[in-house]
Amino acid sequence: MDEEVGEADFISNMVVTPNPSGYAPLTAEISFLTSRAVHIEVVVEGIEAGEDVVGRFDFQDDQVTLPVLGLYPNISNNVVLRFYSGSNTLVAQNEIVIETREVISDLPRIDIDVLRQSAIKPGMNLVSYFGHNGEFRPQRPFMFDSQGRIRWYLDFTDHPSLSSLFFDDGVERLANGNLLFGDGNTDRIIEMDMLGRIVDTWYMPGYEFHHHVIEKPGGNFIVTVNKQGASTIEDFIIEIGRSSHTIVREWDLRQSLEYGRRAWPANFGDQNVDWFHANGLAYDSSDDTIIVSGRTQGTVKLSMDNEVVWILAPHRGWSTSGDGVDLNSKLLQPLGASGQVIRDEAVLDGGINHPDFEWAW
Repeated sequence: MDEEVGEADFISNMVVTPNPSGYAPLTAEISFLTSRAVHIEVVVEGIEAGEDVVGRFDFQDDQVTLPVLGLYPNISNNVVLRFYSGSNTLVAQNEIVIETREVISDLPRIDIDVLRQSAIKPGMNLVSYFGHNGEFRPQRPFMFDSQGRIRWYLDFTDHPSLSSLFFDDGVERLANGNLLFGDGNTDRIIEMDMLGRIVDTWYMPGYEFHHHVIEKPGGNFIVTVNKQGASTIEDFIIEIGRSSHTIVREWDLRQSLEYGRRAWPANFGDQNVDWFHANGLAYDSSDDTIIVSGRTQGTVKLSMDNEVVWILAPHRGWSTSGDGVDLNSKLLQPLGASGQVIRDEAVLDGGINHPDFEWAW
C-alpha cells in the first residue's frame, strides 16, 4: 500500500463479477453501496513497473458500479480501490484479488524485440485482429501492453448475434471511450463498451457494410457501403444519424467521379463492377468534408453535397464526372522537396517515381 490508510468502512455489499458480459475475459465489474460521495481510483497492479492500469471515477450516488480493465491472463490479479475525499485526500483503500484464465489459443503471442518507452504513448496497443489466416470468425480485437502481454480481448464465439463478426478494416474507438464495429455479416453498426456489452445498434436498410466506419465530431457515423440493387460495388458512402438511427446523407461516387475511368491493370478484378473499391474514410472538420481512399482510382476529398474538392492520384485518364464536372481541374499537383512543381509527364502519369515524390497507392 502507498499510504497507511485502512479499508473503507463506508462501503457495503461489495460484489466482484469477473467477465460480466461473458465476452471480455480479462475484465471485471465491482459494485457496492457507499454512504459518502467519493472519488475512486481502480488500479490493476502491473507485473512490471509502469504497467499499472488506472481508472478514475466520481460518484455522488450510493450505488457504485466500477469497470475493471487490463487484467493479466492466468494469474491472481491484485486490484486496489483507492477512495479520495473532495479535497483529493486519500481516505481509504481496499485490495481485491481477481483470478483469470489463460487467453484463448486463437490469439497470437506478442514478442517485443525493441522497447523504447520514451517513444511510446501511454496505454495499450489495440489490434483489430483478423486471425492467423485472415479469415477466421468471429474476429477478435485485443490489446497488449509494452511488454507484449495481452491485457484485454473480446471473444464472441458463443454470442447470439456476433458469433460471425466480420469488422473488415478494423475497430474504432469512439469519443466516449466505447468501441465501434461495422459488421459485414449483419450490415449494421454496433457500439460496445469495453466490458463487451452492446450499447446501441444502427442498421442501414438498402445498403451493405464493407471496410470502414468512422464517427463525426457531432456523433454521426460515415460508412463505406454497397447500395443494394446497384450494378457496381464499394462506391457509395452514407451518413447515419446517431440519434435518429436513419440515413441522413448519401454520396454516389459514380456521380462525383468518373465511372468509366480505367487506369489500372486487369488483375484488380472486374472494374466494370468494382471500379473504385473504397477502402478508408476520414473526416476533415476544417471544411466539413470527407476524404475517401479508393484502391483503383485514388484518394478524393468530397463535400457534403458530393462535389469533388480535390483528387490525389496520378493524372492519367481523368475526364468528366458523372454529373458533368471536368475532373482534371481537381487534380492535385505534386511538388518536389523544395516546393517546385513536378512537370515530368511520366511522374504525373504514375509510370515512374520522382526522387522527392511518390503517389499514394
